[in-house]
Amino acid sequence: MQIHVEKVKDKNVYGSTQFGNIRVIWEGNSPEIDKSYFVELDIEGVYTWGKDITLSCDNKCSILCDDKSICLTGTLESVDDDGYAVLRMEDFIIPILTQGTSFEVNSIIEIRVNLMSAFPVSFDLNS
Repeated sequence: MQIHVEKVKDKNVYGSTQFGNIRVIWEGNSPEIDKSYFVELDIEGVYTWGKDITLSCDNKCSILCDDKSICLTGTLESVDDDGYAVLRMEDFIIPILTQGTSFEVNSIIEIRVNLMSAFPVSFDLNS
């Protein structure tokens, strides 16, 4: 996913994506403000179906962010027996560790998380 960096505070990076605004913990060298980076996103923790992960009324991928949490909406691409799930947001995938009884694959889901990390894959798109 591509993040356009708008603000950096310690390891917290605030920016925008094609799906909405985002707040992440930046892994690696600190990014420059007003530059764009391709990153892989990692969601910390284990999330419960029906509590942290719900069915969405919205049919489009989105990211909504406030001071306390981040809400991701996308398609449930897969779920393994051990709870490893994949959220698809158009061309991008985000792995999720889950517990409980999952929704059906291809369902549109929302997951609310407190913490997400970004790992740059191609550090500078602006050169």
